[in-house]
Amino acid sequence: MAHRNHNRVSKPENPKAASSQRLIKIVRAMTVFGYLAGFYPLFLLAATYGLEQDGALSGAVLLMGSIAVGILSFWFSRWLTQTKRGLSTPTLQNLVRYGLGLVPAAGVTAAAFLSGQPMVWTVCLFPALFIYWILGARLSEKPYSLIFRQQHLIIQTVLHILVLLILILCDLPCRSEVLVASLLTVAFCYGAGANQGNLDFLMERRGHDLSHLPPKIRRYNLKLLAILYAVVVILLLLRDVLAYALKQLLIGVIWVIAQVGQLIAGLFAGQETVVPQGGGGGFSDPPAASGGGESVLSQILSVLIGLAVLGVLIWLCPKAFRIVRGKLHAWWRAILRVFRRRSRPGAAQAESRGEYTDTETDLLSSSDAGLTSAPPPRRALRQLKAEVRAFDRMSDGPIKEREGYRLLLKGMQIKHMPVAPGDTPRETAIQAMRLLDTQNPDWQANADTYSRVRYENCQTPDTVPLARLLHQLLPMKPLPEKRRGRLED
Repeated sequence: MAHRNHNRVSKPENPKAASSQRLIKIVRAMTVFGYLAGFYPLFLLAATYGLEQDGALSGAVLLMGSIAVGILSFWFSRWLTQTKRGLSTPTLQNLVRYGLGLVPAAGVTAAAFLSGQPMVWTVCLFPALFIYWILGARLSEKPYSLIFRQQHLIIQTVLHILVLLILILCDLPCRSEVLVASLLTVAFCYGAGANQGNLDFLMERRGHDLSHLPPKIRRYNLKLLAILYAVVVILLLLRDVLAYALKQLLIGVIWVIAQVGQLIAGLFAGQETVVPQGGGGGFSDPPAASGGGESVLSQILSVLIGLAVLGVLIWLCPKAFRIVRGKLHAWWRAILRVFRRRSRPGAAQAESRGEYTDTETDLLSSSDAGLTSAPPPRRALRQLKAEVRAFDRMSDGPIKEREGYRLLLKGMQIKHMPVAPGDTPRETAIQAMRLLDTQNPDWQANADTYSRVRYENCQTPDTVPLARLLHQLLPMKPLPEKRRGRLED
C-alpha cells in the first residue's frame, strides 16, 4: 500500500525524527533567505543610483525590507495552505495569498511617495515589491531541495558581478566587500540546501526511509559548511590586517635572503662580511620602496583580477542568458495559452451545435522549459524523484492526478519507454504493460482515473494506483535499446 503524505506535518515518534525535522526546517529557511537575498545587487543599485540620486537611502534597508516581504509571503502561504481548509479551491487560495501582497506593496510605495522620493522610482517600487511577494508565495509550493537550484545561483552570481562592474564603470560609490559578502551568503545558503538534498537523494536511492538518517550527519554537514563560510567571511573582513601581516612577512623573508646572500658573498670573496651600520641584531628596516614599484604591482593585480572576473562572466553569462530566455519564453507561452483558452470562437459554436471538440494537452512541455536542452540522465532522474516527493505531499484531488500523470509520462521518457504525444491514457497504459511485460492492474486503473478527471471533471479521483506506479518506476533501470521500439497491435 502506498503511503500518503499530507501537507500537515505529523508529530514525530522519536527524538531523532524531531531533530531531523527541526534541521530540515532550518535548511528550508536558509534556502528561502538565500534565494531572496540573491537579488540584493538590484536594491543596492537602486539605492546608489536611483533613489534620492545620492545613495541616502541605504541599500541594506531596501534589502532587509524586501526580504521581510518575501519571507512573510512564504510563511503566510504555507500557513494558509496547511490550516485554512475552508479555502479548498486553488483559485481562491491564490487570490488570497497573492492579493494580500498588494497591501505591503502599496504601503511601501506610499511611504516612498510621502518621503519625497523621485516619482519614477516610487512607481517602480510597487510592482517590484508585489512581484517579490508572489515570488515568496510560490516558493512555499516547492520542497526545500528545489527552492534554490543551480540555475538560480548562476543568475544571481552574474547579477552580482554585473552590478559591481556598473558601479565601478559609472564611478558610483560602492563597497565591493559588501557584494562579495552577499554572494558568499547566497552561495552558503545554496550549498546547505543542495547538501541536504543530496543526503535525501542517497537515502532514497538505497531504499532507506529518511527518518533512519542520523541527525548528527545532517548537523555535521551544516557545521562544516558554517565553519567554511565563517572562515571566508573573517578573511574578507580582516583583509587589510592580513595584507599588512603578509607584507611584513615578505619584508622579513627578503631581509633574511639578503643577509644570507651577503654572508655567502663574503665567504667566497675571502673578506669580512660588512655589517650594515645603525644597529645590532634583529630586523632592520628595509630600504624604502619606490612608489613606482607599488603602483606597478597594484596595476598587475588589478589586471589579473579583471581578467579573472572577465573569465567568470564569459563562462557564466551564456548559461544565465539561456536560462532567463527559456523562463521568459515559458511564461509568455503560459500567458498565450490562458488567452487562447478563453477566446476560442469555434468552441462555443461547436458546443451550441452539439458537436464534440477535443484539445491536445502536451504534458511533457515540462517546468524545465527554461533549459534549451534536456538535462543529463542522472540530473533528470534526481529532479523526477524530487517532484515525486512533492507529489506525495499534495492533497488528493484532480490537480494531484494531473500532476502525477505528467510525472508518469516524464518517468517513462527517462526510462526510454516510447511515449507519443497523441496517445490516449489507455494506449499509454497498454504500451507500458507490453514493454514491461507485466499485467499490473494499476496501469489500467490509472488510465481510467485520469480519463474521468480530464473528460468527466471527476473531483474525487483515486490516486493510490498512480502513486504506486510512480514509486515502482523510479528504481527501474532504463529500457534496453533493443526493446525501445514502439509496439503496435
